[in-house]
Amino acid sequence: MLLAGRMSLKQLATSMLKPTAAQAKGYVDGSIARSYVTTARILNLAAGKRS
Repeated sequence: MLLAGRMSLKQLATSMLKPTAAQAKGYVDGSIARSYVTTARILNLAAGKRS
């Protein structure tokens, strides 16, 4: 009870989680993002990598 009397309610009510670190966003080059890619081409490339 003595320890509880020394603690402030504000201190007890705050979250014990640490602040999350900022995640680095995986940006890609604009020309790659805007390029048109067919599904068949992607599937063929993926199949070639598996073999």
